Amino acid sequence: MSDLNFSQSADPVALYNDQTGNELAINADGSINVVQSGASSITDYLHGINLELNLGSTGVQNMLLLRNPSGSGKNLYLNKIVYAILGSATRYRIGIYQKPTVTATGTGLTIYSHNIKSSPPATVCNAYSAPTTSSLGTKIRTYSIEGTGSGLELFGYGFKLEENNDILIVGDTDATNKVVCVSLEWTEV
Repeated sequence: MSDLNFSQSADPVALYNDQTGNELAINADGSINVVQSGASSITDYLHGINLELNLGSTGVQNMLLLRNPSGSGKNLYLNKIVYAILGSATRYRIGIYQKPTVTATGTGLTIYSHNIKSSPPATVCNAYSAPTTSSLGTKIRTYSIEGTGSGLELFGYGFKLEENNDILIVGDTDATNKVVCVSLEWTEV
């Protein structure tokens, strides 16, 4: 079998699954999206949230819960996480956990569609800020950032969140009362 070679282009490259007809699109920035057969665009099923939250104390704090509820009939593919801290701190970390034990979901967040038209597709999932947990769940990844006013942007994760599952994002800083910003983007298919 030979290697596949594609010319450089701003247009996504699409590969198809013969059995399902679903499309796997490799975007110019290297991110990958699964698109249902017959979809007019990858962004038809792309959603996101933005959160700005004050971490009032040092230590691990629950920041964001992303929930794909039972019966949604869709999988979520996490495409991008952007995380930044405003102000001075010498160290901060972001942790991503799966299957936390949630005792209170927190404050509901507005989820937006990347398909900007009069009737964009609705999301199947829910997002919450500052959830309460009795267990963080299983750690997927931890990222550390050093320095003042730094940020981190992660692309092409490939995390798949099946229905009836949650992802918890936690923050940890060495200073009190620091405002953090988190942005997530995902595809629902």
